[in-house]
Order: sequence, then C-alpha cells, then structure tokens
Amino acid sequence: MNLNKRNNTVVHKNTQKKDDNVMSAKPGSSKERQVIAEEAQQRRFQAHQMPVKGRARKKKDTHNILKYIDGVTGPMLALRQSMKEQRHVRVMVRREHGIRGSLEGVLVWFDKFWNLWLRDVQEVCQRRKYGYSENKMCGVPQDCAWRLQDLGIELPKQEVKSINRKNVEIRRHLQQLFVRGEQVALVILLPTNKNTLLQMET
Repeated sequence: MNLNKRNNTVVHKNTQKKDDNVMSAKPGSSKERQVIAEEAQQRRFQAHQMPVKGRARKKKDTHNILKYIDGVTGPMLALRQSMKEQRHVRVMVRREHGIRGSLEGVLVWFDKFWNLWLRDVQEVCQRRKYGYSENKMCGVPQDCAWRLQDLGIELPKQEVKSINRKNVEIRRHLQQLFVRGEQVALVILLPTNKNTLLQMET
C-alpha cells in the first residue's frame, strides 16, 4: 500500500476543514483573531511610500523667429513695418575702423541679432588704390570668366570710379544679400516717394 498518497489525502482534507472553520468564524472568537492576524501580515504602505503620480508632459517651446517679429518693440518695430510694406532701406556697413560703405535694397527678413536679408541690393563702398608690383612668378594673368560660366557661376559686375588720388568707389548690384548683425552700423528707412529718392541721390 502506498502511504504517500494516503498522507496527501489526509493533509488535503485537514486544510479544507481549517478553511471552512475560518470562513464560518463567529465575531469575538479565536478563529476571528486568526483571520485578523493573517491580514496584519500583509504590507501596508504609508502616504510617502505610495506611487508618485505622473505629470503631464510640458508643451514644446514654440518660440521662433515668426513669433519674435510679431512681438518686437522699439527700433525693430520700424524694421517690421518696412518689411511688411516692402520698403527700401539703406544699411551703413562698418569695418574695423570706420564705415565701409552702404547697401540699399528691400528688407526681406531680420532677427534680434540685426542679421538682415536684403533683396535687389545696390552696394556702394570705397577702398584705397593699391599699387601692386609686377608678379614675375605666376606670369601673365588670365581671364577665368569662361570657367565660372561653365560652372553656372555669375559674378556681379562692378563699376569702379576714381574719387581722388588715393580712393576709388565701387558699385555693384546683387540679387540677394545676407548681412551679419555685427557689421550693421545704421539702418535708414527710405521714403516710398520716387521724387524724394532722386533728391537724396543728387
């Protein structure tokens, strides 16, 4: 006879009887105390031990150049107005010591660093006349305009005019131009009337 099977059936019956006795325990009895003791063995969390509630994700920073331009104040307000009206502006460009020249064109865009994007630009600048010595190492200089044309590069045409014995004036027309803010010395809003423009040029 297999004793293991017999012992297993006896233990199983005893556990069923204990469970029935616990369920049918009367209030105030020792069996009820046993049930309360079993509940006390379960872990009880305090308030600071409870799971932390999650927070909603922060909204993405939507601050960009478009919103900045709509909220500008002070001198940049005039730039925004000229940009919307497609007015011509004259930008005085600086160099290391003094003013290099001026740029005149339509203001397309700007930012808080005074970086300017101009279209249909007329550049006027001055420089000194440089007297170069004869270069005997490289030989006779050659025109490489045809190489640039093969690459699809068109250089702006320059008009050089002698002002005095030491300086020359250079004029050139550019389709588009980006001016860094650190080079901007002054921005002048030009009037829209053509007659006043001619008077200023003369």
